[in-house]
Amino acid sequence: MAKYPDLKSYLQANYIELFTGEIQKFVDGNYDGSGFHSINVLSLLKHEIENVEVKALTCHDDIGPRVKMNVGLSADIVDLGLGTKAYEAARKTRWFTVFIRANLIDGLRDVEVLDTKEYFGTFDKENALDQFLVPYIYSATLEENADDFTAFYCCDAIYDGYKLPVAHILEAFEIKYYLADLPDNCFGRMYFRKAVETVYETYPYVGEVKKENADIEPGTMLISRNKYYLGSNGTQRLTIAHEIVHWYLHQKYFKLLALLDDQSDMMSCEVEPSRYEESMTLAQKAHWYAEWQANALALRIAMPQALMVQAFEEVRDSASPHSFTGELVEDM
Repeated sequence: MAKYPDLKSYLQANYIELFTGEIQKFVDGNYDGSGFHSINVLSLLKHEIENVEVKALTCHDDIGPRVKMNVGLSADIVDLGLGTKAYEAARKTRWFTVFIRANLIDGLRDVEVLDTKEYFGTFDKENALDQFLVPYIYSATLEENADDFTAFYCCDAIYDGYKLPVAHILEAFEIKYYLADLPDNCFGRMYFRKAVETVYETYPYVGEVKKENADIEPGTMLISRNKYYLGSNGTQRLTIAHEIVHWYLHQKYFKLLALLDDQSDMMSCEVEPSRYEESMTLAQKAHWYAEWQANALALRIAMPQALMVQAFEEVRDSASPHSFTGELVEDM
């Protein structure tokens, strides 16, 4: 089980003192006892900050390993009464947003507070993608996203017929992949931390060789020897395409999983995908969305629009005048 169910829980456990201090500074400089002001104000009473709680979180991708987070918090402002002894004169609960920036490298490093503001509104139910750094991909833009991928990563690739140039793409991403005896319910895994596994490598004139206790580096892909993405309708090439999409879209998601679960080193892709349900936890919803994105884009990357049109035109040009459209599509 993960050490933390989500990033909100991780921040609550590890950075609450930072948030408390930032809210205290903001209150000391902007609170007059009843409200907040954009200029420094003077309150007759001193204030203490208590019961700080992370209520909401929105994450934003940034350059390289850097991420930005808008952390929504509730806190009690305790007014300390005037006199020789401190006592609680009043208590009010207020909401704040603390904006932070950090590097997601083997944990959350170099955490820097950018700003603190009073928060107006309500803490809505979080979207799983906001917390887990899974990018937003919409059905209407899937073809466009696949075309962008093909244009960038396959523009100078040498195609063998219409086969996806897997070796070219893996080299561009610096991904190593091995065949492995994965569980029956798993067709592929992406590793985001070092591990040791039993794998198979194929050598010219020798064939497949079993390699036990192989060192697995981050960014390594293991592909099942027996199971494929799309089951009996799938291929090893499509399975690799699925895992490539994960590394293309979800590297920071992988690193975040490692941050939340110090016992996990990889993400497994299931042969039988789970069905989306509202009762899922945020972590389960994020995993479901990541799998949906990999499923949807893998097919489109393996069969780009431009190549599909080219293949159809080649078949049509060589067909007899009496061919049916259905026959052309089959041939393509």
